[in-house]
Amino acid sequence: MTVQVARVEERFRSPGPHPNGLQAANDGLWYIDQVDLKAYKLDYKPGAVLFEAQTDTEHSSGITVGNGSMWISSTFQLTIAELDPTTGKTIAQHESPGNGVVAWAADHLHGDEEVVGNFTSGGTESVLLAVKTARDFARANRPHIEKPNMVLPISAHPCFHKAAHYFGIETQVTPIDKETCQADPGAMRAAIDENTILLVASAPSYANGAIDPVPAIGQI
Repeated sequence: MTVQVARVEERFRSPGPHPNGLQAANDGLWYIDQVDLKAYKLDYKPGAVLFEAQTDTEHSSGITVGNGSMWISSTFQLTIAELDPTTGKTIAQHESPGNGVVAWAADHLHGDEEVVGNFTSGGTESVLLAVKTARDFARANRPHIEKPNMVLPISAHPCFHKAAHYFGIETQVTPIDKETCQADPGAMRAAIDENTILLVASAPSYANGAIDPVPAIGQI
């Protein structure tokens, strides 16, 4: 089998701070920015901005242009927005199919009407979003914390450590109960300090299938 390595033909900086979804079209390269929430169309060669429009989407994660409209998905709002491709104005909002999955999961786990959730591409993305949310919440509400940490049992999924590395969070790892393999709320309580922004529990643990005592941990 012959393996070919792709060569970079063109490289240019994006006009927005956090480019996310991309679509290559005949008239240019479209992308949605996850921070300034603008839709851009760029020229392929110099990367010049051919079009930009402010949208009213949130945490936009994908863009498609077709059928006379611009379509933007949001993993935060669980919606697919149809926008005017000439102005960026929203024409209609469509509920994501994943929203029904969230509702089913909430009902299955006996959640009430206040339960909310996100439908993600997998476990790693779910953990990354949870840890990032905790970090961002702490930055907004506890700005004095310079070295945030999270407390997690040794049985927590390794991607929590990946998220900690990505988002600048220290980890305080605690032992589990040797008989039940569940997280030990007492050990977790003892590991908390003034810089703790997040407690981790698993239901179930990926390593052994144990259901951590979530209510007890939630009351710490």
